[in-house]
Amino acid sequence: MENSIKKRIPEYPQILSSSIVFGHFIMKSDRKWSKLLLDRPGILLSVRGEGEIFYRNDILEINPGEAVVYSALPKHLFHAVSEWECYWCHLPEEFLAELTSCPENTHVPGVWLVHFGQQSRERILAEFRECYLLYLESKEQFAPGISGLLKVILRRMVNELNISERENALSQVFEPLLQELNPPWKKLNLTELARMCKMSRATFFRHFREFYGCTPIQYRDNILIFHAKHLLVYSALRITEISDRMGFPDQFYFCKFFRAKTGCSPSRFRMQMRNMKTAFGCDDEE
Repeated sequence: MENSIKKRIPEYPQILSSSIVFGHFIMKSDRKWSKLLLDRPGILLSVRGEGEIFYRNDILEINPGEAVVYSALPKHLFHAVSEWECYWCHLPEEFLAELTSCPENTHVPGVWLVHFGQQSRERILAEFRECYLLYLESKEQFAPGISGLLKVILRRMVNELNISERENALSQVFEPLLQELNPPWKKLNLTELARMCKMSRATFFRHFREFYGCTPIQYRDNILIFHAKHLLVYSALRITEISDRMGFPDQFYFCKFFRAKTGCSPSRFRMQMRNMKTAFGCDDEE
């Protein structure tokens, strides 16, 4: 199907009076060009290769699986860093009203960058390609379908932008909190941590898990294991001394904790790592 598509694709559309214009290109490396239409904004979805959008000295790299939304003005320029395959669309301003109400997240004026995960990327690409094929077939006949699919695509892009903005906000909230986990063996008081974030305990727990992919206790435990492994490998401290230094009530509790998280005892882990270092001729330096 891709081969048949490429044969039918003009580099630029032949009719420019339509309110929605679609295109597809495979640009050779190091080619530069300006956007075709200046009276409406556009979307560019990068499929393969790398490119850039820029205005004056402000440049934004665009990688596969990323999309950029750009306003009608200023007149943005594009550059194919390598052979670059993209789908693009110019559309009426009102289609982008919700998306352009999101804060610009790039340093290039009038440009929003949307990064998609693997599943979202495949879905967006399939929807964009479907719009393009309908446009080639008959943009007048399939205008309602094209508009409907475009609205779905734009809704997905707005969702991605909102998620990124929310993650930035949560990062600012949780960053000072991480100081409370240093040293990591400090006892956690989840109620106090939630109060520091100005959240209820349940809301704090939910947001922390969404942001870090684990609970606060799991996060703390992961840091504990990291420190324990470091001391076992790079220090001559006895197991009892490591247990004391890390704040465990006794060696038995530390060994039980370590085995539950790693599947082996601290002494066995130390022996395995020493054997490995000997086999590979590694030094004992950190």
